[in-house]
Amino acid sequence: MAAKRTLLLLLAVTTAAFSATTTEPKLATPKPSFEMNDVPLGMSRSHGDVRPKYMAKVVLLQDRAFSAIAAWRWIMDSAWAQKLSPAQRKFLEGPRGDGHQHGRGISSGGGPRDHVWIELYAVSEEDAKTMASAVLDAFTTQALSERTRYSRFLDGLKREAGQTEAELSEKEERLKEVNSQYDQRKVALYPFVSDDEAAQLARELVFQMEKEGKMLEIELAGIRAKLEIIDEYCSGSSSSKYKITSEKTERLEAMYIDLMIELSGLEARREAIERIRTAERQFYSLYSERKELNQVVPSLRSALKEKNQKIERTTAQLEEPSGEMVPPEVYEDKVVIYPIQSEGSQN
Repeated sequence: MAAKRTLLLLLAVTTAAFSATTTEPKLATPKPSFEMNDVPLGMSRSHGDVRPKYMAKVVLLQDRAFSAIAAWRWIMDSAWAQKLSPAQRKFLEGPRGDGHQHGRGISSGGGPRDHVWIELYAVSEEDAKTMASAVLDAFTTQALSERTRYSRFLDGLKREAGQTEAELSEKEERLKEVNSQYDQRKVALYPFVSDDEAAQLARELVFQMEKEGKMLEIELAGIRAKLEIIDEYCSGSSSSKYKITSEKTERLEAMYIDLMIELSGLEARREAIERIRTAERQFYSLYSERKELNQVVPSLRSALKEKNQKIERTTAQLEEPSGEMVPPEVYEDKVVIYPIQSEGSQN
């Protein structure tokens, strides 16, 4: 039966491991159109000897967090940085080469109807397009990472649920066996008392039998020692240190018979003590295991229910992803590029 339970456990865990593996998601970066606005912006964001000439404005649904510092790092740490012109990289890096850690050349803010706008300053129109593409690609990569994280989390949940279900099945089967054995022994030993009272009586009786068994071993040792001495007296061998006359032999033989009868009675008593002790130990062991299983099984059922609920929620989130789990949605599917007025120019 134990081998069968082990096989069922292995099969359940293996099945869960195979079924838990999900396909890694694939997401496409938005490819909005770029539109040039004819009206130049009357502003200047020059830093040192490099001055931006264009600004790409990206408007997204405000369903995710945005940080100018994070966006600056996305761009500078990605392959997109190699597509920027040397002048653009110099502008983004700043005099200290670190962008001042303030998202140099990038700003953002909230817009109407739950939109967020991102302004990306560049020294050329092509650099402005590259900046916008880099930010959208970074958002998509972030969404892919988030969805992959959820997917792997779901895999882990399924494996855990499979293991919990297998363990629960094993414990439930064992509980049925223990209940059956316990009921039979309780009827035989303590039919008219409660479970806890029966366990207490069994525990006390085990201690009592162990105590009596130890005392009995002392008595048996004493009788065996007497029998050995009588054997020595009656052997009559030249090597025996005990020498007796023939007149006393009959008396010793009578003592020997009495001791053997007593020894037989004590050994029978010892066997009875051992039977009682074994039966009470087994009963108390079944009581303890039954009590533990009655706690473990509900706990495993609760844990399995909780894991299955998490699986349902996570599956639903993956089937209908939102927020940072999906690529950004560009407002009107376009990015507007604004020229920036040169210093000293007038409208």
